[in-house]
Amino acid sequence: MKRLVILAALASASAGLRAGTIEVVLDGRYKGAVGDYRVGKTAYLDARDLGAVYGAQVYWYPVSGRLRLSLRGRPLELMVGSDAATLDGRRIPLGEVVVLRGSEAFVPASLLSSKEFVSWAGLRADLDGNTGVLSVEKVSSVGPMRWSSHERHTRLVVELEEGLAYKGSDRGLGGMDIVVPRGVAGGEKSERIEDGRVESVGLAQESGLARFSVKFAAAGLKWKLREIADPRRLVVDVYSGSEGPALEAPKGTRPPEVSTGTQVLASAPGVEPRSAAGEARRKFRVVIDAGHGGKDSGAVGRKGTREKDAALAVARALARRLEEDDGISVLMTRGEDYFVPLSERSEAANEFQADLFVSIHCNSSPKKADSGFEVYFLSENASDPEARRLAELENSVLELEGKSVEEEEAAIILRAMTRTEFINDAARFAAVLSKRLEKTVDVANRGVKQAAFYVLRGTDAPAVLVEIAYLSHRKEEAKLNSKSFRKKVVEGLYRGIVDYAKEKKGESQ
Repeated sequence: MKRLVILAALASASAGLRAGTIEVVLDGRYKGAVGDYRVGKTAYLDARDLGAVYGAQVYWYPVSGRLRLSLRGRPLELMVGSDAATLDGRRIPLGEVVVLRGSEAFVPASLLSSKEFVSWAGLRADLDGNTGVLSVEKVSSVGPMRWSSHERHTRLVVELEEGLAYKGSDRGLGGMDIVVPRGVAGGEKSERIEDGRVESVGLAQESGLARFSVKFAAAGLKWKLREIADPRRLVVDVYSGSEGPALEAPKGTRPPEVSTGTQVLASAPGVEPRSAAGEARRKFRVVIDAGHGGKDSGAVGRKGTREKDAALAVARALARRLEEDDGISVLMTRGEDYFVPLSERSEAANEFQADLFVSIHCNSSPKKADSGFEVYFLSENASDPEARRLAELENSVLELEGKSVEEEEAAIILRAMTRTEFINDAARFAAVLSKRLEKTVDVANRGVKQAAFYVLRGTDAPAVLVEIAYLSHRKEEAKLNSKSFRKKVVEGLYRGIVDYAKEKKGESQ
């Protein structure tokens, strides 16, 4: 009788819950929607849908109110009306009770972030209460790894979770290892490099540890291991016998949110937007422009995702990725959520003496089916009506600056004769970038296009604007809230920038 009273009370209380759906992104890929109900800010997820996302078998006994999720032979037991689950005989607090809605059980979303559940599932979940996007990623504490080949050295990088110890050591004369006790490899992986210094690099899971291995292309090579923060990364530079460790880059003024090497156009005095003085040789200078900001939100998705936030997240991650490259110096036009006039962005790039300008945006369209990424370079004549519409939309921010496009035309015309070379180089760079992004992201490539974007007009360097995905597209809005998807975007952008920088360097030699 007591159980019946509890169930009746829960069913009555659940009548006031708000029904909806939560979009699920698993390791950067859209997996569909799960049913949810909310009481205030507390979200409850349909147990059957949840089992499908995690690949677990679901056993639901509505008469008794008992629920069991089984994954790899390990059962997780729950009960309607209970605020705890049971796993391996241990009690896991839920914070809220499991509820009954109609004839189905709903579990509190807080379960997904509990340490015990994450360990059981092997997946880490992050539910954004504002956008209603559930981003699920494989648990790892070591990785991903990446590499880049340079004139004097080969650089190998692996991300590492805070609190983990590690040890780097020679593996005979043929390579070196980094061992991370209690580390969990973020996907076992091996890549061939074969650049004359490094033959291959690999990340593997072993019993009780993760191992990052480097195989040299020849015996007796020198290597140097160091750590970089925010996010925590281990960096290994490998040199041939005639080369030595690189000199430390001079430290300049920087804001706290980015690691050494990246500068940010300051919203307050004190930060000079130019490369650090005393560089032994000129680095390739890249300006990363996070579109919109502050009072200018840009496009807004159906779930409430703001373009300015998504663009900033990608821009900051790209700046951190580029700063790992000794041959590149980076300036961000904004490092936080504040408004920067379009003219100040290009002026900062010119003062920085930029070699490349990359403006990051998210697209939007009245046609909900429109999807994919696009790369734009400057032209006074748009490549198609949609490109013209997009440029007009992006240029409308001038109104927030108290200006109009027409008022700026005269000044732009005076600069037009000097821009032909930059536009030609921008067209080449846009093609390289588009090709690289196509290889790394799982959204459609809508091609390279041209339009009269004001932010590109005043920059004395090859300049492109990248629309990385559509906020107006349901699946792509969800992906933009996923760290895994954004990492793929960043890797494509990084590779495109490096390819172009190497091409330009080859031309100058």
